Amino acid sequence: DQCETQACIFGLDGILVDTEQDLGSAARKALTEMIGLDGVAALDQRLFQVPSEGPDQAPRESDFFEAIMFAAGLPTNEAAKLMFVDRVRDKLLLVSRAARPCKGARSLVQHLYRYNVPMAITTNSSIFSFNLKRLGNESMLDVIPTVVCGDSPGLEGTTGGKHHPSMYLATAKAMGRKPSECLVFERSYTAAKAARAAGMRVVVVTDEAAKFQNLATGTVPSLTDFDATIWKLIPPNSLERTFTGTGTHTTASSNDATHEPDILEPASPSPHTPHPGHTSFRRKSDPPSPNTS
Repeated sequence: DQCETQACIFGLDGILVDTEQDLGSAARKALTEMIGLDGVAALDQRLFQVPSEGPDQAPRESDFFEAIMFAAGLPTNEAAKLMFVDRVRDKLLLVSRAARPCKGARSLVQHLYRYNVPMAITTNSSIFSFNLKRLGNESMLDVIPTVVCGDSPGLEGTTGGKHHPSMYLATAKAMGRKPSECLVFERSYTAAKAARAAGMRVVVVTDEAAKFQNLATGTVPSLTDFDATIWKLIPPNSLERTFTGTGTHTTASSNDATHEPDILEPASPSPHTPHPGHTSFRRKSDPPSPNTS
């Protein structure tokens, strides 16, 4: 930990965008069409909560879907799962514009952008899923030029997604940065462990700091509480130490949840990893990006 922090890597779900409630809602709506309201009401509603990861569990989106299908008595073979996921995606498209930035995320990204701090996103989500989650959050996400998704080109040789250091190393490489120069923001144990194994510093956004005391470089309850001056990301005399209009640590900016910030110019796509939110980037196998007009 001798190298000075020069770049930030953000997780997407639960760090920048609060999408988990939307995913659960979309899954519930899709299942209702298949087994009816009474059938869904009879299930344990905790099935529709995307679980937080701990040291002994590493749930993925596919496990989330499969658990719901199994509980509903539906087939769980690959073809059936793909059909259910397609239904959920259709519902997610309808509700994704309501996905809000996580507390402090929009303002933090805005200020880091103003101080020319290199930023990237790494996510297990597919490029298609990223584009859904991007809807309504373009002013925040489009200023981050490097986005590495679970199916981004060039990741064919990596395994394990964010549960393995290789995805973080690929992100650092795409940014043109050494791993030791990168500060990663994550919320799960497995993701934080993988980022640390990649040689990066990690700030975990959590209310359970004790769980991460031997792993994380630092913990904060929300991005509101992250002090960028401590990490020398912005000048020490800056008033923009923390980034929303709520909470005891606030010194600048307005509440993320109630005020739209200034619209920033979208960042140029990284030459290494094209930004999936830009219209110029699309794989032939991907569905078209959702129409944001």
